[in-house]
Amino acid sequence: MPELVYTNYFNQKWNHTVLYSSNLNRRQLLRRIPCHQAVFTRRDTFEKTGCFDPKNFPILADNELILKLLLSCGGRALHVPIVGCCYKDGGFYTRRGFFSKRERERKVLHRRYFSPRERLTWGFLHK
Repeated sequence: MPELVYTNYFNQKWNHTVLYSSNLNRRQLLRRIPCHQAVFTRRDTFEKTGCFDPKNFPILADNELILKLLLSCGGRALHVPIVGCCYKDGGFYTRRGFFSKRERERKVLHRRYFSPRERLTWGFLHK
């Protein structure tokens, strides 16, 4: 049984369905972590992983949990190709002044979970 189930989601702001790959690999996680509103996990998995880390990642604690679960703890992910939620877009991090804080946290997460080679190669290919 997978530790994490993720679905596609509908972005209401852009009137667009965001589709995810059924093969969630390291490269894809570096580029775009699934929207936490479209991610589901069992409670025991959540507790085993260590829950959220709001001290170190007050904005991206959800992303850190997903990366920890899949990359450090060897968790398995299953994509269910349905629209699992409708997302309004414009959460906490989109408020004035939080974008730069979010980007700093994202860089720390990338350094923690991805090698310099991965960040350089996949970051370059993404641009």
